[in-house]
Amino acid sequence: AAVGAVVERRVDEGINEFRKAVDANVVMLQRLTPTQLRAVFEVFDKDADGEVTPEDMKVGLRMIGVETTEEKLAELLCEGENFDNNCQTVIDFAHFNRWWQSRVKEGPVTKITSTEEWGDILARDGDSRLIVLQVGFTFCRPCLAFGPKYEKLAQEYSESRFVKVNGNENRSTIELCRDQLAIERTPTFVFYKNKEEVHRHTGTDLDVFHEAMAKHLVPASASVDAA
Repeated sequence: AAVGAVVERRVDEGINEFRKAVDANVVMLQRLTPTQLRAVFEVFDKDADGEVTPEDMKVGLRMIGVETTEEKLAELLCEGENFDNNCQTVIDFAHFNRWWQSRVKEGPVTKITSTEEWGDILARDGDSRLIVLQVGFTFCRPCLAFGPKYEKLAQEYSESRFVKVNGNENRSTIELCRDQLAIERTPTFVFYKNKEEVHRHTGTDLDVFHEAMAKHLVPASASVDAA
C-alpha cells in the first residue's frame, strides 16, 4: 500500500506539471526527476508498449481532464527538430523526454517524494555537480518561510543542483530522512560532492549557507537579500 501511495503521488505531481505545459509555449515548472517524467509518459502509454501514438496522447490528455484540438495535438507531437514532421509517427520515452526538455523551462529546485527519486539525482548529477538537499516538514514554518529564498539561492548557484524533500511526505521520505539522512531538526541542508556528504547545517541563516557554498563551490557574484 505504501509503495502504491508513492507511485500515485509521483504520477499526480508529474501530471499536474504536464497539464500546465499543454497550454503554454514555454512555462516554468517544477524540475522533474527521470522517474517522475517516466510516470507521466506511462499514463499516456495506455497499452504499455513503450510508444505513444497521437491517439494515445489524446486519450491520455482526456484522462487528466485536458481537452485539446487536433491542431494542438499535432503541435504537441510534431513540434521542433526532435520530432518527425509526420504527426502519425509514434514516439518513445526518449522522444517524449526531448520534447519535454525543449518545451518546458524547468524551475531551479527539484522536489522529490521518494528514495528512488533521490537515487535518480545522485546517479545523474552526483559526480559532476554539487547537490544541495533541503529537508523540511510540511508543518515546519521556518521551512515554508525559507522556500522563496531557497529558490533564489538555486538561481544564484545555478551550476549546482538544488533539491528539497518533506520528511513526513510518505513512508519512503520518512525512511530517507530518518534512516538514511538521520535528520533530527528542520530545515536541514545537506551538501553532496562526488555522491558523498561534505557538509550539513540546520537553520535559515543565509550567511551560514553562503559560507558553505563558498567552501564547496566557487560562489556566484550576487547574493540573496536576507529581507
